[in-house]
Amino acid sequence: MNRIVAGTSAIALTILVLSCSQSATSSPPETTTAEVTENPVTQPPEVTEQPVTSTTENTVAQAPDSVDCTSPQTQADMNYCAALTAQEADDKLNEVYQDLRAAITNETQQQRLIAAQQAWISFRNSDCEFYQRRYDGGSIMPLMYSSCIADRTEQRTKELEMYLDETQM
Repeated sequence: MNRIVAGTSAIALTILVLSCSQSATSSPPETTTAEVTENPVTQPPEVTEQPVTSTTENTVAQAPDSVDCTSPQTQADMNYCAALTAQEADDKLNEVYQDLRAAITNETQQQRLIAAQQAWISFRNSDCEFYQRRYDGGSIMPLMYSSCIADRTEQRTKELEMYLDETQM
């Protein structure tokens, strides 16, 4: 089964690192985005049998166990919890995306979905990069980025759920 990964695990690692050592001169975080192929930006969409994941997929789980996301106490904790929320939103998006891919029987339409999703991920990441830069150099930047990612991802999930409902009629 194919899986599209929006790379929020890589985002989570970036956020966790940035929250601990953010400076006013830091460069924008490197993020990986949905990967249907090894390199979706330079290669045409291609269906693979194995899920393609980021090399840092489990980075969110590597954070301290003492963080209570129901009541984070420090900016680093808030940044971490926002990254977890973004990861949860991404996981839900991936589930719905896979369900929609399975429901689409036309290969051409599947390729259109892949292309649309890749374009959407590029937009989402650029939009959230712009959004977080309003707080350039501040320790809140990672929180703002993750919150934006989570919000945009939840909106996209609703859109894909709507498409899925329509295909099942």
